[in-house]
Amino acid sequence: MMRPTTTNAFDVNAFFVAVGSERRITHYRKRQIIFSQGDESDSIFYIEKGHVKLSVVSAEGKEAIVSVCDGGSFFGESCIESDCPVRFHSVVALTKVDLVRIERAAILHLLNAGGPEALRFISFVLRRNARIQEEFANSLVEPSEERLARILLSLDRFRREEDGESVPRFSQQAMAEMIGISRQQVNVLMKRFKKGELAAGPAGSRVQKSRHDVSNQ
Repeated sequence: MMRPTTTNAFDVNAFFVAVGSERRITHYRKRQIIFSQGDESDSIFYIEKGHVKLSVVSAEGKEAIVSVCDGGSFFGESCIESDCPVRFHSVVALTKVDLVRIERAAILHLLNAGGPEALRFISFVLRRNARIQEEFANSLVEPSEERLARILLSLDRFRREEDGESVPRFSQQAMAEMIGISRQQVNVLMKRFKKGELAAGPAGSRVQKSRHDVSNQ
């Protein structure tokens, strides 16, 4: 039985046609900086393959991980926010990454012209941002072990998607920043996961595998 089509579903290929020739494929190696916080925001990126880390640095110099994005995601949409946009976070490749870079002028032309592709793009980005906000809201009320388990499950998904490429390792400090607890608390929870006190069943098995992707630092 065929699934009914959704008229406002986002089609990335149709989007690429709509933005025209002002786009190009770019490749980044693991740990390579894609852009830094405070840089001029002159383009938006679409991830074809790989994973990237979005982070911000406070005035005191402390880094916090905002999100980890994978294939099918956009980042860098700050380029459409003002006349003189700047990057409000830094992005680093966690694995080898294939990106489509789309120039700011092409995005603005598409949005100013309007039409169905512009609407679908805006809806797609808004839904993504809504999911990030929902995850942030959940992180305020969920137990810390559930937040940590979700990240470990994401690492397991990275491993299965990357065709044998090594999965990026996160420090316990980085995990603590993503979850909103101390590194010492992460260390305690990791030990409980190791003993099997948390996360049972198939999900628990995947969590156990992903423990090795977290360093003790």
